[in-house]
Amino acid sequence: METLFLRDVGICITVAAGLAVVSSFLGQPILIAYLAAGVILGPSGLHLINNDHNIKLISQIGLILLMFILGQEIHLSRLIRSGRSVLVAGITQFLLCFGVGWLLFWSLGFKQGHGHFDRFYLSYAFALSSTMVVIKILSDRFDIDTLVSRITIGILVIQDLWAIAFLSFQPNLLHPNALNILWSFTKGLVLVGTAFGTARFAMPPLFRRIHHQPEMVLMVAMGWCFAIVGLSHNLGLSKEMGALVAGVAVATFPFHIDVAAKISSLKDFFVTLFFVGLGLQIPIPTAENLKIAVIISVFIILSRLFSVFPVLYKIGFGVRGSFIPAINLSQISEFAPVMLALGVQYGHVSQESLSLILFVLVITIALSSYTIVKAHDLSQILGNVARWLNFKDSGALAGDGSRTDVRPTPKVIFLGFFRDASSLLYEWLASEPVEFREKILVLDYNPITQQKLKKLGIHSAYGDIGHPDVLFRNKAYDFSEVEVILCTIQDHTLKGTSNVRMLRWFRNKMPQVKIVMTAETFDQAKELYEHGADYVYLPRIIGARGILSAILALRTGDGERIKEAHLEELRERTEVLN
Repeated sequence: METLFLRDVGICITVAAGLAVVSSFLGQPILIAYLAAGVILGPSGLHLINNDHNIKLISQIGLILLMFILGQEIHLSRLIRSGRSVLVAGITQFLLCFGVGWLLFWSLGFKQGHGHFDRFYLSYAFALSSTMVVIKILSDRFDIDTLVSRITIGILVIQDLWAIAFLSFQPNLLHPNALNILWSFTKGLVLVGTAFGTARFAMPPLFRRIHHQPEMVLMVAMGWCFAIVGLSHNLGLSKEMGALVAGVAVATFPFHIDVAAKISSLKDFFVTLFFVGLGLQIPIPTAENLKIAVIISVFIILSRLFSVFPVLYKIGFGVRGSFIPAINLSQISEFAPVMLALGVQYGHVSQESLSLILFVLVITIALSSYTIVKAHDLSQILGNVARWLNFKDSGALAGDGSRTDVRPTPKVIFLGFFRDASSLLYEWLASEPVEFREKILVLDYNPITQQKLKKLGIHSAYGDIGHPDVLFRNKAYDFSEVEVILCTIQDHTLKGTSNVRMLRWFRNKMPQVKIVMTAETFDQAKELYEHGADYVYLPRIIGARGILSAILALRTGDGERIKEAHLEELRERTEVLN
């Protein structure tokens, strides 16, 4: 039996690796390759792996460690920093999608009541999106720290809290009286309290002693995961909940960086194992099952658009900032088949419901692998439709969204506003009289940034720098006295445009204006100069000069003074962006 298990794991990894290479050459998402490997190897394919015990064991091991890794992506501090707007969006998204799912599954004839909970399970799964898929794709695209990505991740964190709540009351669904539910939540609180208490008081000194031994950190992290999994199992809760809570508890405290660094080498392995395991469980679909799965998948996409977009738009994130999170969330969670599989074990749902949710998972993850990559392009198309329906971008008339009798005449225009621009603005304002603030205009689509700039007395116009012509159609400003246009955002962060493209547009539109753009490489800088840039900002060169001066100070024994001066500056420095 052990030999067969090791053989099956080896076959899974080998075939998944081969298909991943092929997928990479074809420019296709790797997750689809992993699922395809499972389908090919399993009962629906070549029958190379058909031992039910091995299939379940592979999936469970992968799932427990995957839930532990996913838990470390749930930073409660991020949720708190996201503020009321993301909290409102996360709660309303779940409730609206659950309601849509309930009506959909009712119309499709799924049972509810008399010991059957298919409709409830499917509706709950319908409302949850995939933390792992979304974060993996955004991370691979270096798009994790933009406004729309932070909104997306904030909503995902709230969804994960809904998932934890489900795991805590799931065992008592057959006997849903107040006492049983209260007892379930009490056991959940015991689990969370024990995990967080241990992570807060016992783990830090332990990690301080072993942090210089990578193999010890890895073993302790794994031991921690399975200890909390065992506690969860002994309390009558699911092992998956234990793994998720173990990860969240670790993510809450500073030493999680050490843990994340050490288990990162295992992350891709268990992601592969989990998705191959999912593929192994996918049965041969019937035409009817595929038809229903496609219908559900379409409703999932529409439900995200109609539950996320209106709420974010109403809060003030504009057309683009409201559509992109909705597109990012247009899939069901990898947690959905976990819920349904546990439901089958508890006798709550049928095997057919589990099979159906697996088909929906494959379809929506496959689609998301493309739509998240193209989210900015899709948001432009949807944005045009929304504007045709009379949805207006926030801040489209003036910096504060209202008309003014006096048209401001900016002398400096910032194209986009992120951390480099924030630091530049701070230094610039310190060297100019207060009146200079009235001569600055920022073009950006982050409403939170706009509010902060407004408090400083700086004008900001809502808009996408990928379409700068929108700025000049804005009659709230007089652009006749513009002296400098600058962009401090690198190409890998820009969506739908580049520094060269913006430079050419502005050089043609305003030939006399001084234009400063940003490059990542020397070749990009040379190209920008060839197209008429007056100065090209290369962060690597500016940064190297600053670091070198600090290193020289350290070598001459002046390091302590430099350090204290730097700390004092950081304490006193109040920029728009931290």
